[in-house]
Amino acid sequence: MPSSTPVDTRALRAWAEIDLGALERNLTRIRRRLPAHVRYIAVVKADAYGHGLPAIVSRMLKSGIDAFGVANVQEGVRIREQGIALPVLLLSPVLPAEVPSLFEHHLIPFVSSLEELRHLRLRAQVHGEAISVHLKVDTGMGRAGFWHEEPVEEALRTFETDPWLRITGIATHFSCAGSDWAHTELQRRRFGHWLKRYEKACGLLSPELWVHESASFSLPKTWENSPGNAVRIGALQYGVGPDEQLPFVRSLALEPVLSFYTRVSLLKTLPAGVPIGYDAMATTERTTRIAVLGAGYADGISTHASNVAEVLIHGQRFQVLGRVAMDQILLDVTEAKMPLQVGDRVTWIGRDGEDEITANEFCRCSQRLIRECLCSISARVRRVYIG
Repeated sequence: MPSSTPVDTRALRAWAEIDLGALERNLTRIRRRLPAHVRYIAVVKADAYGHGLPAIVSRMLKSGIDAFGVANVQEGVRIREQGIALPVLLLSPVLPAEVPSLFEHHLIPFVSSLEELRHLRLRAQVHGEAISVHLKVDTGMGRAGFWHEEPVEEALRTFETDPWLRITGIATHFSCAGSDWAHTELQRRRFGHWLKRYEKACGLLSPELWVHESASFSLPKTWENSPGNAVRIGALQYGVGPDEQLPFVRSLALEPVLSFYTRVSLLKTLPAGVPIGYDAMATTERTTRIAVLGAGYADGISTHASNVAEVLIHGQRFQVLGRVAMDQILLDVTEAKMPLQVGDRVTWIGRDGEDEITANEFCRCSQRLIRECLCSISARVRRVYIG
């Protein structure tokens, strides 16, 4: 949870500032652009994409969301421990040993097979309590879900009036929503066809049934002629997305929520010809002023950033020199325009003066997907909440 008192970051070697005000503004902008009937499922898996689950969930409650999406039971339990009663959807298949927690904490699993449905029904009888589920349809992702051509609708009919099993949602997952609109359209057509087969066997879709196709980057086209009445919003709500954003995404003017910093821990001068760091990936070509930073790959800065990535100090860019180590990184600061000091703030993601390093730039230098990059900022990097 956010601290009730300001955090003195001067004693932190590495920290991430999470702007909860920016998060709330992002959610408000997205929510306003959704049709009134569309439910908002906020995806907060992987510790809210590395932003810190408790604080993010608490602030999201102020923004009119309708449900949370998580990857596993443990994440769902953490939300329930905050006293939150909104629906919590488990987006990944559930292990048999996790099933008791579904009942204890009232979590809603995605179900991908008749076998899972039968197992959950039996467990519901044992617990003496009905369970809600969302059916997952595989329309081209190739992961979890009933394969869209699988003839299961007649078997599903038997569960429609079952007192122990309540089908409260149907979902699919687009695999290329931000990159391949033709494949996304194919998946949408397959999903629509499956829904028609389901309706023929089980009756018309109720307005209370949550129907969601996912993928922030396919908005708003997914609403056109869509049976969906819910969307799952992930990275977009944190103010990040692909480099080539769709016009709709750009029009939202979303704000980055996370900034990432470390500090200069040592300054020294080396002569020309000195090998730098592990494996001597660099060598000084002149008398060189070196800044040692108090962070490394254990904090989430990829070794791919070696000799490539840039940081900001007092608004000026400096390049990583040599290999990124577990706890330390070196910079060539010979050309610094103003005197540097131990303790100076170093920006990996964020704005400093008139310049900015975006999460996309940081992730490109790390050779990682943006979601992977954010989730890789490790637990030892203190999250400091502002706004």
